[in-house]
Amino acid sequence: MHQGVSDYLLKDNMQRLPHVVQRALEMAETRKAKARADAELAESRLRLAELAEHLQVSTEQERANIAREIHDDIGGALAAVKLDLAWVGRRTDSPEVLEHVASAMEMLQHALEASQRIMMNLRPPILDQGLVAAVQWLASSFER
Repeated sequence: MHQGVSDYLLKDNMQRLPHVVQRALEMAETRKAKARADAELAESRLRLAELAEHLQVSTEQERANIAREIHDDIGGALAAVKLDLAWVGRRTDSPEVLEHVASAMEMLQHALEASQRIMMNLRPPILDQGLVAAVQWLASSFER
């Protein structure tokens, strides 16, 4: 037995026995309730950590999917337009048409750079090479 202050009852205080027993039972129930609450809290924290990790993984996957779609769809279409504009530029001698082709090529180049920047901001490909490579890439980008 634990033999704490609540475990002793002097013989001349036997009338207090029901109260002491009731108090001991209440304390035991309180300890059990606290242990259950602590276990539930630990389980909740574990579940919250799992959910946070799942959310992070889902977010990263979605960002990678969006970046891939930008690369494949928008990047591919812009590259095709650039090739067509270059073809038009080679087929004409008109200064006015060449001026418009040059202007369109410049705007197209800005669009290509913007799509590459957006893809890089969404999910840098260096992340696929691991944490060390990603940190080194980040440090070198700060140096620039």
